[in-house]
Amino acid sequence: MMAEFEKTRGPVGGVIADPVQLIVDKLRGYPHVTYELSDDGIYIHPPTPNGFPVWLVDDDPDWTVHAGDCGAHWHLQDAEEALELLVFCLSEDCRLKVEDSTFWRHFTLEARTSSGWVTEWQTAVFMIRLWKPKTVQIFDNKLISTEA
Repeated sequence: MMAEFEKTRGPVGGVIADPVQLIVDKLRGYPHVTYELSDDGIYIHPPTPNGFPVWLVDDDPDWTVHAGDCGAHWHLQDAEEALELLVFCLSEDCRLKVEDSTFWRHFTLEARTSSGWVTEWQTAVFMIRLWKPKTVQIFDNKLISTEA
């Protein structure tokens, strides 16, 4: 998947020179995608009406990748792993499922496999909404194709 976001290596030890700048450079190829830069990272707005935001934060020396507005986040020590996760969240192989019911709101990040969608991460929030019917919403970015 990193083929879409060509790896940019620094001069020493194969370290990615500037992951945030690498993302900005690659997003120039997607002019419809909007993003915001901060002192410590990048926030990528949902690239489609049915998408979800993804952002990368430099928590020196670590990195944090966030997906959606539901608290999904991962702390990673390696910048390349953080970039791979960010690219995954922007790809057609990732989706965020939100299930609402009377008492719970479930958030599930799913990965597409050859046998269907599998759970990668899940959390739930207790909420009392007595007249709320059960609903399921699927959010997907589909910005990056993973087809060969």
